[in-house]
Amino acid sequence: MRQTRRQNKAYTLVEILIAVSLFAVVGMISLSIFINVTRIQAQLALENAIYEDARFMMERLSRAIRNNAIDYEEYFNKAVDSNNLYGELFGCYAGQFYNPGTTKPGNLTVTSGYLGAYCNNATLYTGQACVVYKPSIDLNTGMYPYYGAPVDAALSNAFCPAYLYGKACVPENDNLAHQLYLISPDGKRKTYFALKKVNLAPVEYALAMVEKVGEDSNNDGITETWNGCASGANPLCCKDRYDCAGWAPLTLEQSLNTGAAADIYKGFIPISPLRTTVTRLDFRITPGEDPRKAFSEPNSVTQPRVVITLEVKPNAQQLTAIGDIDGNLVPSIVLQTTVSSRIQSEVKSYLGADTHGLIGSGGLRCKLSGDP
Repeated sequence: MRQTRRQNKAYTLVEILIAVSLFAVVGMISLSIFINVTRIQAQLALENAIYEDARFMMERLSRAIRNNAIDYEEYFNKAVDSNNLYGELFGCYAGQFYNPGTTKPGNLTVTSGYLGAYCNNATLYTGQACVVYKPSIDLNTGMYPYYGAPVDAALSNAFCPAYLYGKACVPENDNLAHQLYLISPDGKRKTYFALKKVNLAPVEYALAMVEKVGEDSNNDGITETWNGCASGANPLCCKDRYDCAGWAPLTLEQSLNTGAAADIYKGFIPISPLRTTVTRLDFRITPGEDPRKAFSEPNSVTQPRVVITLEVKPNAQQLTAIGDIDGNLVPSIVLQTTVSSRIQSEVKSYLGADTHGLIGSGGLRCKLSGDP
């Protein structure tokens, strides 16, 4: 009887090496796919988060514009001199629409362009009981500069007071601003939006805002003091929930540019998530004049509207977290929209023959056409 020998089979070293190599290749491919999918998911999640941040910022700005009036007084103040503090020349822009009446009773000398009115005894009318000399009363002409001004300033508007300060006005650029100035319908609250530096290395910005509550210093019914309020604890006239006193920067303007961590929530307060940095913020405002004041200018009698352009991207920390060292994986997001103010009434900032006609709320003199 023949006996069959049983042979034991085994893998050769070559076969084992091939198997291990194939397993390693498949494993590396799988790991690479997993890493790429995870990275793409992280990128998409970050991109969606930044988009939502941008939408939030745009909605916040749009809602503020719809519920407030454009603060042409503040744009005029900054156009006169960018170094002027917020709120310094309140009332000066509105005064440009008034023919000031330069006649004084008794043929006494008067400074050209002197806003206000005189009593018959040649004293400046400041609300006291007197007989007002009619030729000296301011007359609202609804034109800027006022009708009868000794200048020709067709291109001048709130954003470019060319005829007063020798500025070269470029119509397509004049109404383009990088900060938004709004005032409440009752004229008692101002809201400013601007970019605030929240990091120094690298430099990063957030959308920030501040609210100011002014004072009616002369009891004429107009809140005209927006800088240097009587309250010693609040010289910048900020609303009570803003930290605007007792800190190193002495102006709201300075609070935008310190970049120090200790100053992030002082003055202007960031209202956008800090994971997002804002790289562009533009406001194109039309018309260039307050239509309630420029009622005799056909091109200005239209409801104010603002074209907002906003560009955002993730901050450096977020990009590093997803391995985007060069910042090329997550694109910047640009949003643009047009918003109209719903305020139909004029926000009063000058009444004509009142007590603060010549001096703005910051103590600076309002310059009028014809002034030396």
